[in-house]
Amino acid sequence: MCWSGGKDSAVALWRLQQDPAYGVAGLLTTLTEGYDRVSMSGVRRSLLRAQAEALGLPLYEVWIPPACVNPVYEARMGEAVERLKADGVQAVAFGDLFLEDIRAYRERMLAAYERMPDAAFGADVMVGFPGEMNEDFEATRRLIEELPLTYLHVFPFSRRPGTPADRMKAQVNGVVSRERSRILRELASEKNLRFRERHLGRTLRLLTLSETASDGTLALTDNYIKVFISGAPLPVNQWIRTRILSVADGCLTGAGVDLEEELHRLEADSPSMMTCASA
Repeated sequence: MCWSGGKDSAVALWRLQQDPAYGVAGLLTTLTEGYDRVSMSGVRRSLLRAQAEALGLPLYEVWIPPACVNPVYEARMGEAVERLKADGVQAVAFGDLFLEDIRAYRERMLAAYERMPDAAFGADVMVGFPGEMNEDFEATRRLIEELPLTYLHVFPFSRRPGTPADRMKAQVNGVVSRERSRILRELASEKNLRFRERHLGRTLRLLTLSETASDGTLALTDNYIKVFISGAPLPVNQWIRTRILSVADGCLTGAGVDLEEELHRLEADSPSMMTCASA
């Protein structure tokens, strides 16, 4: 049984156990590396193990990386399925909610990530819209955790008198909306930190900014990450290269740059230019 730890897979498991034609051999679950949670539901691994123990079923864990692309997911799940087949398992049952539009969005996002793995993907997310149940918010949180998003603009729904939304039933309590906002902002901070950490040790091309910084220069990568370079201030609007040394609050830190040497290198790397005049 493919197991998320949520109610949909629990209902599917119960239905299977009522049918004498089937015998459930265990629970198959994907977990996200570095998060120690079920990939699709966010259920903690400790709770997942407690569920399996209470059900009296063995747990088969498949670990996948954050923002896992389909080829990696398919390869790791395929290896797990082959092991299960060798143990005599004949089929895997799924019971989670399936939404075509969410699947299409996920596939488009992951396809873009495969083409541009260093791109910074962001999204605007509203929480607390009238009628948003706990299950709806949890589905949103799971989708955000799964996708390769690097930053979020999270904002709670705000009632405006006279609007259709103001007249809707099942208004979400403001305290609940603020808590949901906090949860998503924390998740966004974690994902952004992991995104920046992927650049450690790499040499990146940067554009120096006019924004001032004490004892150094601020620059911007081509995927919109700020980098602090210590040392004498560098001229504004200059392309430079630097090796990323560490992750700081809200930015990266880069090695010092010899501007004269860097400018010579950039000139050497630039394609020669020709001037043409018509007769």
